[in-house]
Parts: sequence; C-alpha cells; structure tokens
Amino acid sequence: MRMIFTLKLTTALGLLALTACQQPQDNGAGLDNQALAEGAALPPLENETADAVAPGADALPAAAPIAYQAAPATAAGYAPIARADTLLETIGDAPPDYVFDYDGVAPYGWQTADDYRVYAEPIDDGYRYYYYAPDADAPFLVRDPGYSYGYEGGRLIAVYDSGGRYISGDAARRRAAVASRYYARARALRAASARDNRHAIEASRWARQQRRVADARRDWDRARARQVEWQAAQARQRADAAEQARRNEERRARAEAAQRFQQWRQNSFRGAPPRLYEPNSSRAARALAEREDAARRASAQRRAEAQRRQADERARRGQQARDHDARQQAERQRDARQRDAQQQRQAQQRDAQREAQQRQAQQREAQQRQAEQRQAQQREAQQRQAHQREAQRQAQQREAQQRQAHQREAQQRQAHQREAQQRQAQQREAQRQAQQREAQQRQARQRAEQAQARQRAAQAQARQHAEQAQAQARQRAAQARQQAARPQRQQPQPQGHARHAAPANSQEAQERRRPN
Repeated sequence: MRMIFTLKLTTALGLLALTACQQPQDNGAGLDNQALAEGAALPPLENETADAVAPGADALPAAAPIAYQAAPATAAGYAPIARADTLLETIGDAPPDYVFDYDGVAPYGWQTADDYRVYAEPIDDGYRYYYYAPDADAPFLVRDPGYSYGYEGGRLIAVYDSGGRYISGDAARRRAAVASRYYARARALRAASARDNRHAIEASRWARQQRRVADARRDWDRARARQVEWQAAQARQRADAAEQARRNEERRARAEAAQRFQQWRQNSFRGAPPRLYEPNSSRAARALAEREDAARRASAQRRAEAQRRQADERARRGQQARDHDARQQAERQRDARQRDAQQQRQAQQRDAQREAQQRQAQQREAQQRQAEQRQAQQREAQQRQAHQREAQRQAQQREAQQRQAHQREAQQRQAHQREAQQRQAQQREAQRQAQQREAQQRQARQRAEQAQARQRAAQAQARQHAEQAQAQARQRAAQARQQAARPQRQQPQPQGHARHAAPANSQEAQERRRPN
C-alpha cells in the first residue's frame, strides 16, 4: 500500500499550535492538536508530572495468538519497517499532535495529512511505537527497544531485531506470543485515541522527552544503513515522484515547526507560544498558516465566550452571596436564642460528661492495672517457659555431651582393641614366619644330612666296588696262575715239589674264600 500525504484542511499538521496556559511565561505551556482548528479546544494537562509507564511485554495480558506467516527475507520482508521508517522521516522532530489517555498512560500521537498515525507509549526502557495506515484500526508495525514486529492482514509476517536485521525460523516464532500481545494493545490504543479523549501536551513535558524520541528515529537511520534489503524496500516507496513531493512538503513544514519550538524552548518558554507555520511561497505552507490563524481566532473567540460566562457566573454568585447573607443573619438570630438554651443543656451535658469521663478514667485505670497484671503474669510465664526451655536445652546439651563422651570412649576402646588385635596378628605373623624359618632350616639340615648320608653311602659303595674289583682281580690272577700251573701238574714232578705246591694252592683257595 502506498503512503500518500495529501494536505487536507483536516490535517493534524496544520492544526498543531502552541498555547500558553494563563501567563505568558508559564513553562507548562501546552501544544494543542488538530481539534483546535475544528473548533474544540483541548484542555491542558492539570499539573506537570512524571510520565507513567506502560506494562512491559511480559506484563501485558495474554492475547489470542495471531498466525505467523513469514514474508521472504527480501525487500518484501522489509516493507513494514521501511514504511514505518518513511513515516518517521516525514514527522521528524516535530512535537506530537496530541496525547490521549489509556490504561493510566498518556501516549503521544502524530497524525499525518492522510491519516497515517504514530503512537509512542512510554515504557521502562524507552518507548513502544505503534504505526497505523489510514482508516486502519490495527497496526502494520509495532516497535520496542529490542524488536520490531510487522503485520499484514491480521498476521505476523516479519520480526526484526534492534539493529533492523530480519529474523526468521524458530527465533521469530519464539517472539509470536509478544507480537500477539502488542497487536491486541495496538488495537485498544487505536480505539482509545478518539477525539474526545485527546489532550494538549505540556511544552515542558515534550521538551523532556523529545531527545529520546529523536534518538529512536536516528537509531533506525543507522540500522537502515546496514541493511541492503531495507534500503531497497524504502527506495520502492520513494519511486513515485508526486507522492515523494507531497511527502517532502509535509516534512519541511514539520521541520520548520520543530525548529520554532526548539527556539522557544531555548528561550526558557518565555513569551507567547510561537507560530509554528508561517506563510511563504509554498501553497501548502500558506494553507497551514491560514489554518493556524483560524485556530488562533477560534481560540480567541472561545476565550471571550469563557470570559462572558465567567462574568455571568460572578453576577450569579454575587446575588447568591447576598441571599446567603440574609439567610445567615436570620439564622444567626435564631442561633443566638438556640445557643442560650443549648449552652445550658451543654453545661448539663458537660457535667454528665465529666462524671462519665471520670467513671471511664477509673474503668480505664482498672483495666490498665488488670492489663499490666496480665502482662506481668504473661512475662513471668514466658520467663518460666524460657527457663524451662533453657534447662531442657542444657540437659539436652549435657546428654549430647555425655553421648559424645561415651562415643569417644567406645571409639577409643575400639581403637585400642584394633591396635591389640593388630599387635597380636603381627606377633602371630612373626611366630609363623619364625616357625617357617625354623622349618626351612630343619629341612635344610635334613637335606644336608641326607646329602652327606648319600655321599657316605656312595663312598662305601665305591670302596665296596673297589674291593670287589680287587678281589676279582686277585681271583683272575689266581685263576691265571692255576691255568698256568695245570700243564706243570700234568708233568711228573718230584714229591717234594708237590708237597711244596699244595700249601700254595691251599693259600690261594683261602684267599678266594675271603670276603671282599
């Protein structure tokens, strides 16, 4: 949808005027909105007070969820934020056209020639902005210090972060609940901004907040410079030369109004409020000046009518005062008679009251004594209870100490027992090791004795074998001699020789019979 800024007679721009309240040097001077030119003066805010803040996103009531249908992350996806950006460029630093009341908050309102609207609602960390197309009761964009939300056809189509970057996917879906709350509040704000609910803004109030609103617009200027698709979307909106010329005309008029307000502010709001629009060669500026003059004349007529009504009211009040004085004179006379009678009654009543007061004082004293007695008894009871509790605590403490002492003794006994058991185990282990060493030594001695016995047996067996070998050698030698002697026996020998030979044979036989 294209944004068209045609300058109509009903434009809020031409109807914005500055008015002073009561005195020329009143710093609470008000900024009136377009209703001045339409013949209905807006009452200024009563007193200068700090701006009430609207609830944050999490504190807003839950709202019916709106569908999320993401636009592509192209120039089409940046269309809502670029549209709002163009609207802010047109308004510039101009003062709000009006304020209105909603939910205890007084949002600012700007309304262009073609009924585009911007509402700025104060919150804890800045402002929340709502942007509306002509004849729309729902926003096409809502912006807070952290995010911006673009809408179309009752759906959420885009989410942007504080730097104007397009957010998509799950990150955008997580913001859907906040977007739904903002959408519901934006509709409520649009309904609450009816003309009978609009007020003039105090000049000093706008002076305090002007920088914060201007800084928010400049933040978008810096964010736009980093987003190419945003720039492309805004270039499309500036493609219509005629529309751009109308937009520039309103931008210049509002910039001049902002400059005049700034000069008045720098002069500490002294003197009459400035004329925001002056006629020049621009037809639109002349129309704005004419409408401003009409607004001033209408305001002067209303002041004259108000003065006439005030004079009539003063006359009526004067007659009422005279009638009132007469009635008061008659009443005073009647009251004098009544006072005499009443004084007597009052004297009697005072006497009765004194007696009653004395009785009440006595009763209060008795009650106070009883209360003091009860308090003393309560204190004594509390002290006894405290002593009992202290005695119980001490007894419990002693019992706990005794238990702890018993536990320590038991632990010490157990420790001694464990130490004794360890020593016994060590002694048994030492005995076992000594016995084991002794057994090993016996076994070693036995093995040594056995080895010696085997050695002696081997030596004896070797001697026996040697003796047997010697015996066998002697036997063989004897046999050899016998064999050598047989041929000789076969030959005849002298008997003497035979006798000598026999003993020799007998000796050999004895040797053979001798054990080895």
